[in-house]
Amino acid sequence: MPAEALRAGAKLVIINGGKTPFDRYAYVRFSEATGKVLPRAVERLKVLMG
Repeated sequence: MPAEALRAGAKLVIINGGKTPFDRYAYVRFSEATGKVLPRAVERLKVLMG
């Protein structure tokens, strides 16, 4: 799916503790556990999107 998203012009965000084959294409990359990053990211998006 990441390859399809990139071909469609999407910006790729990776949340993963290890390296992935798509790291070099990532717009943003978090090298932490998903459970630590995702709740904070969702709260921030809620604020930004009103």
